[in-house]
Amino acid sequence: MLYSKLEVVLLSVIASKPQDSQDAVLATYLLEHVDALDDVTIQALADHCHVGLGSVSRFCRHIGFQDFFELRACIQTHNTRYRNDGEKNNVPDPAVIERVVRQVDESLDPIQLEKLARNLKTYRKIAVFGLLKGQAACLAFAQEMLAWQKVVYTNLSLFEQIEYFKKADENTLVVVFSYTGSYFDYVDVRSLRAALERPKIWMVSGCRKPLDFVDEWLVFNSDLQAAGHPYQLLRAGENIAAWMKKED
Repeated sequence: MLYSKLEVVLLSVIASKPQDSQDAVLATYLLEHVDALDDVTIQALADHCHVGLGSVSRFCRHIGFQDFFELRACIQTHNTRYRNDGEKNNVPDPAVIERVVRQVDESLDPIQLEKLARNLKTYRKIAVFGLLKGQAACLAFAQEMLAWQKVVYTNLSLFEQIEYFKKADENTLVVVFSYTGSYFDYVDVRSLRAALERPKIWMVSGCRKPLDFVDEWLVFNSDLQAAGHPYQLLRAGENIAAWMKKED
């Protein structure tokens, strides 16, 4: 996992909510002060953000936690695992980008590309989902689909993505762009199990995982390093769009 769950849920709130909304204010405060919040109380958080206790409780549920205590446990886990971990965000080397993009072009299975292209043309209800940098690939791919008058649904909010899965039916196609294949690590799969069985789910990824509710995989060779993200997902989306042109 390149990201902690805390980063994913809080950044998705900031990206999808009005800047002055209570949810965005709470998410911003938590990210700015996360290192000092291991033992924060719900009252202290409410006071710092100038909101009521009920607003904090609703915020916790909105971002997928049962209550404030589960959120605080996530903060503590984040600080233990990620405080001094991870790669530095250096400027990517153009040669590295060229290499990882070429990896995608040379490794995608044409049989799977053809199958996904046909699904995209057949299904009327289509959604494309990803997390953080993966969302860049989703937005770019949604724009590519306009060439076929396909308006696909996407949303920056992880909460809204989960809600979409809950309402999806067997006539829905969901394409998940997940660099390391870990998208569902951020989701409570147990509570969503029945919902995940209904739509057809494709995973576009550099790593295949044993997920029985994912119907199809489009996998590319990848070192799974930060330097290749999101360039490989973006290139995979371009390859899918190019294959759809072949199908015309």
